[in-house]
Amino acid sequence: MNKAELFVEILVEELPAIPFLREFKNFNTKWESVLKEFGICAKSEFYYTPRRIVIHCKDFPLMTEDKVLEVYGPPVQVAFQNGDKNGTMTPAGEAFLKKNHQKLENLQFREKQGKEVLFAVNVEKGMEVKNIIAPIVHKFLMSLHFGKHMRWGDVQEDFIRPVRNIAIFLDDIFVSLQAYGICGKPQTQLHRDFGFAWQEVKNFTDYKQKLVQGGVILQQDMRRELVLKNIESLQKTKGVFIEIDEELLDEVVAITECPRVMLGEFEKEFLKLPKEVIITSMKENQRYFAVYQEKNLQQLSHHFVMVGNATTQEEEVILSGNEKVLKARLKDAMFFYENDLKNGLSNAGLKNLIFIDGAGNMQDKVAREKQIAQILLTRLYGANKALKDKTLECIEISKADLLSEMVYEFSNLQGVMGYYYALAMQKDNDIALGIKEQYLPFGEDSILPDTDVGILASLAYRFDNILTLFSVGKIPTGSKDPFALRRMASGILKILIKNQFPFLLRSFLCEIVEKVGYKNIDIDKIFSFFIERMDGILMLNPVFLKSVLATQEEDINKIVAKTQAVNAVLSSNPDALTATFKRVANFLKTEIELQNIKPDLFVQKEEKSLYQEYEKIKQKDLTNYVEKIQNLCTLKPFLDTFFDNVMVNVDDEKIKNNRIQLITHIYKEFLEIADIKEIGSINN
Repeated sequence: MNKAELFVEILVEELPAIPFLREFKNFNTKWESVLKEFGICAKSEFYYTPRRIVIHCKDFPLMTEDKVLEVYGPPVQVAFQNGDKNGTMTPAGEAFLKKNHQKLENLQFREKQGKEVLFAVNVEKGMEVKNIIAPIVHKFLMSLHFGKHMRWGDVQEDFIRPVRNIAIFLDDIFVSLQAYGICGKPQTQLHRDFGFAWQEVKNFTDYKQKLVQGGVILQQDMRRELVLKNIESLQKTKGVFIEIDEELLDEVVAITECPRVMLGEFEKEFLKLPKEVIITSMKENQRYFAVYQEKNLQQLSHHFVMVGNATTQEEEVILSGNEKVLKARLKDAMFFYENDLKNGLSNAGLKNLIFIDGAGNMQDKVAREKQIAQILLTRLYGANKALKDKTLECIEISKADLLSEMVYEFSNLQGVMGYYYALAMQKDNDIALGIKEQYLPFGEDSILPDTDVGILASLAYRFDNILTLFSVGKIPTGSKDPFALRRMASGILKILIKNQFPFLLRSFLCEIVEKVGYKNIDIDKIFSFFIERMDGILMLNPVFLKSVLATQEEDINKIVAKTQAVNAVLSSNPDALTATFKRVANFLKTEIELQNIKPDLFVQKEEKSLYQEYEKIKQKDLTNYVEKIQNLCTLKPFLDTFFDNVMVNVDDEKIKNNRIQLITHIYKEFLEIADIKEIGSINN
């Protein structure tokens, strides 16, 4: 039998869920990469609980693949005396034969770098996997990166948590691995409720049976299904509505070996708190799911759902302890909230909060954002005094909640608490919403600001962040973007695109740099930084976007519309125009000033036909870019016929220039949407 069941368990102290899950996505790729280095190809499955990482492959090869090695030797002139292949070999030639276990009569030759050389094919036999599986597992573990690693005792190697055992089996054969200060043994441990004694393991089947008997559900998908099933049962029996937070669900699955879903409650008086405060306190501190009174998940209930990891049936005892902890946290939150309401929103302390080294304090940032907002207002909305007053008041107090006790405790509630405090101060609802919406979008799939005040506040916030950080040299490089400036630029573009604002980006950047006074700014670099984000937003062939940008178009929404139009017409058949218009572009290599076309100078029927078709298009009332491109595409056969049959560079200068003008006019029409030279490079 040439295959066996591979089973590896890495037993560790409790894994921190979030960094572990982040790296877990890379496990399969990294494992297969290590296997490939050793000449092994096998599909494996990965399981995890809070205390173990498991690799399983039902059909794992017992031998590595043979390696076929092609070996080039010395030139014939060096390997044989006088370069005669039928003559006597030199010491160099004999050494090649000996090293590669070749006989003279079987010797092969190949040409290399213009010379005939000796050649041999060697087959390196595969190795027994049982002799190399331990270093394979060790190399895989060393390839994992969880962010922060630990060292323990006098162990020099590090890992996300201390390693307690590594058990490796090929069917019933145990393979020992010495690493991380331990010598692996054929043992495991059960759920902590079942004690701490080591359990002997014979193979994967025996291992799974022991885990089931010992209160451990190995497969994370089964634990996930169990949690969801129990939540659904609670909703039916208790008449409540539970919000399934996917990130939280992933986390509770990762921190439980035997998940137990329970419904707890807290005092109704805490419902006076903003629901975001209650949810944040429950989720971040206790990993509880929020419970609502209605199906639309708007009105919070005074309940919570916890997922425990205990096998005991004493549910009341577990809930009582958790309810006491939550009560204490909500009491603190209520204290912070009431104090903040007394203090209101004030900018007084913002001068003591540094925004970024070399870029002033938060009060300075607020002042810059107000200047940007006024410029944006004029460009996007025109003269609108009411909107201007609301926006400036919103931005004036938009960062005040950073000084609140609640945001100090829960930093992710900035903006949200400002919204509630503004309402408590009886501020206009648009102003309050603007404070909250200034941070939108906060992620890839986040909603966008919906109010005019929120849009202006969000754009001003993001433009200032990008320009200020660029001005002090905090520019993203490679994969590093600690201040999330790429995400902020994408957010700006998404807002502009969603609202269909006419927006000349480069012009706007020049204006705010001059009026706000940003230093050390390269406008071209900033403009390119934004445009680079367009690819990810449009998700189209990047050459289409490049072709539009080559026309020097700067209006963001025109760039989008033109790129989408080019894609709509050409994506299904990019060769339809590219070859023809590449000929046009190559013909017009220099800038030619447009002059009137003179039909009376046309001589050949091909140029007359091309001109007539072009004139038909010119006379049409084309309402959008797609229609215009489609109509220009109809010129393709006429252009092909023109180039095949008409000599442009004739001796008669008038005829020659008239023909050039015809081609130039057609080229310029397409150039209003995209540069045909770039479109022509799709397949080149």
